[in-house]
Amino acid sequence: MKIKIILCLMTLFTIPRIDAQVSISGHVAYVCDSEYGSGTVTFYSYAFTGSAQNYSVRIGASSNPSLNPVIFSGTVFTSNFSFSQSTSLTVGHYIRISVTSGSYSDTKDFVISRLNTPGQPTISPGYAEICPSGSQSLTASGGSGSYQWYRDGSPVTGFGNSYSASSGGTYTVTEQNSCGISSSSGGASVVELTVPGAPSISTNSYKICPGQSATLSASGSGNILWYLNGGYYTSGSSTSTTTSGTYYAVAQNVCGTSGGSGSIYIAPGNRLPASGTLTFSMINTALGRSANQANTTLSALIWAADSQVPKSTPHRISYFYNYCY
Repeated sequence: MKIKIILCLMTLFTIPRIDAQVSISGHVAYVCDSEYGSGTVTFYSYAFTGSAQNYSVRIGASSNPSLNPVIFSGTVFTSNFSFSQSTSLTVGHYIRISVTSGSYSDTKDFVISRLNTPGQPTISPGYAEICPSGSQSLTASGGSGSYQWYRDGSPVTGFGNSYSASSGGTYTVTEQNSCGISSSSGGASVVELTVPGAPSISTNSYKICPGQSATLSASGSGNILWYLNGGYYTSGSSTSTTTSGTYYAVAQNVCGTSGGSGSIYIAPGNRLPASGTLTFSMINTALGRSANQANTTLSALIWAADSQVPKSTPHRISYFYNYCY
């Protein structure tokens, strides 16, 4: 307790009271969208409570502000003094703001500027994809005004030139300053993605013979990745293969990878020899010629025989193949 009392006493005796000290901040003067017209002079002044603040505002064309006429003046008794007054202003003219309190004073000089109504802002990126629980930062290019963001035409909380979009939709923005509001920007599309579901797959052949291929196709969203016998094979919604084995596919996007599709087994095939001969018994009939095939597994057979060959005469013929088994 004694320590606290000593500290309080030290505070009382080490901080002097300065009743008259003043300062000016936040002074603004501009003309909207032209070289001259009605504008607003604004400034803030601070002094201790009870101190008289005498203020004056000079405005004119002279680069020596003290030579310009006093447009506004007055006296206030308050600690925080705010002054805002509309008057006729010309771009390039000079303003001097002076505040005096006792023996203390503060003066600020500045040039009247031109302020334009904001132009139409633009948003980048114009398209983005987000995953569940994710977000995308959107940035508006424009001036130093305040910004109002919209999602699908409805205002959302956010007044800076950037906005974190955590929901899908079309985002637009307007910019506002003391001279007016811009037209709305073009829309930026934010699309909410999910982890894709497992694709479904099919093939045009379940058997591959030498020199042949099979085509595998997948339907689903995202990028399709194919696997052969458990190892990565290739990507794409369809693929052609000459390799037998077990195939399956997964779908992938920026949010993740699906489970595997069902599997398809493509078996290896074999062919008959490239050439050879067969022995047939040729039989003449009234309807044409026929033969008793020695090997009934052939699906295509070209042979030639004389129609006058006697019945049951053995005949040798040549063949070619187009059969995979």
